[in-house]
Amino acid sequence: MPTSARDIVRVFSEYIRRKYGPIQVDEECIREMLQAGYGNLSDDCGETLEVLITAEELRAAAFKGDSKKSPGKEGIGLEFFKLFWEDVERDLRTLFTQMFRDRKLTEKEKQEVMVCIPKCERPNTPKDYRPITLLNTDYEILARLLAARMRPIISELLHPSQHCGRPENTIFDAVAAVRDAIT
Repeated sequence: MPTSARDIVRVFSEYIRRKYGPIQVDEECIREMLQAGYGNLSDDCGETLEVLITAEELRAAAFKGDSKKSPGKEGIGLEFFKLFWEDVERDLRTLFTQMFRDRKLTEKEKQEVMVCIPKCERPNTPKDYRPITLLNTDYEILARLLAARMRPIISELLHPSQHCGRPENTIFDAVAAVRDAIT
């Protein structure tokens, strides 16, 4: 049983690497999957996604999240954005508009921190912890904004057999499809 901080970090790192590391895939299967008939966006839909961010949709994305969630690696939670909205809204909108215009995020903007939370009272092994990933709160706001923009058109992009992500589908539809396929 490791006892030094260095040994504990090594054991956790090896466990996380094994559990969440890359897996071998059959390249031919990937090619087939990619050609399985995904939809293409109409020009109208594409233009809708590329419109500059409005103050209203940015506010809706920022205020939709749970204020009590853990902050990201920068230490700033959603509650900060809500409390100081009048002060940060313009800068946030400028930042997101630049990201849209340049079509890229910097590596720093995409970084996250993994934190391991104990699952039980006396954890002894890495299996006794649940890893969660903390993303910067501004990144989460941007993700919410993009999800809201895509919600009305996502059905056009997904294959008809896709259940997850389609607004009209539920988990029960997926269960019914599997049941029907088996019978």
